[in-house]
Amino acid sequence: MKSKLLSIFLLFSSLSAASAQQVNITFNNRTDGPVSLFWVDGSGNEISYGVIPVGQPLSLTTYPNHSWRFKSGNQIIGAMIASANPTQSVDIKKAGQPQPAPVTQPSQPAGGAGLSQNDALQLLQLVNQARNQNGAPPLSYNTKLTLAAGKHSQDMAARNYFSHTAPQPAPNGAAMSERATNAGYHWSQIAENIASGQTTVQAVFNSWMNSPGHKANILNPAYAEMGIGRAGNLWTQMFGKSW
Repeated sequence: MKSKLLSIFLLFSSLSAASAQQVNITFNNRTDGPVSLFWVDGSGNEISYGVIPVGQPLSLTTYPNHSWRFKSGNQIIGAMIASANPTQSVDIKKAGQPQPAPVTQPSQPAGGAGLSQNDALQLLQLVNQARNQNGAPPLSYNTKLTLAAGKHSQDMAARNYFSHTAPQPAPNGAAMSERATNAGYHWSQIAENIASGQTTVQAVFNSWMNSPGHKANILNPAYAEMGIGRAGNLWTQMFGKSW
C-alpha cells in the first residue's frame, strides 16, 4: 500500500474547554455475525464507528456517559453507556441476550487507539532522540493529545478518509484544534502529523522525518507534549503546548 502523509500546525490561543477524563473500551463480538458499532449523540443521531467481525475485539477511547449502540443489520441488539472506569470491556451478545455491564481490565496500554504501550514509548523515544540531535527540548507524553489523536485515526478508518479535516458529522471535532480542545487539552500551540500505509513505528517515523513539513513539526522547539494514535495503518501524531 502506498504511504501518504499530511501535516498541519496552528499557533494561537484556544478557547477554554471543560476537562474530560478519557476511558478506554474494548467491544467483543460474541454473536454469530458481524456487528455494527455506533456512537449515539445527545440528539439520538447514530455515528458509525465501524464493523466488529465475529470473535474479534474493537478498542476505542471515549468519555464517561457516552452512549454506544450495537446493530446486526438494521436490528438493534444492544446498547451501553460508558462508565467512569478507565478501562472497560463489553461482550456483545445475540439479540435477546442481556448485555453485561463494563468491567475493569487489569492493565491499560499507554498508547492511543490501536497502539501498544511499547510502540507509544518507542515513538516518543525516536522523536526525542531526533529533537536532542537538533537542539530541541524533549517532549512529554500527553494522554489528552493521545485521546484526540486516537479518535482521529479511528474516525479516518471507520469512515474511509485521510485528512486533517473530518467530514461532518464530526463528533470528535472537524479540525485538529477542535479535537484537542474537546479532549480537554488547553493549548496555546498545536500541530498534527498524519500518515497512512506504514506498518511499524520505525516506518512511520522515517516517513515523517523524510518530509520537510512533518519533520518541522517533530523538531519544533515550541512544542512540549505529544500524543499518538493508530487505527490499522492510519496514524495521527499531535504536538502541543498547554497554557
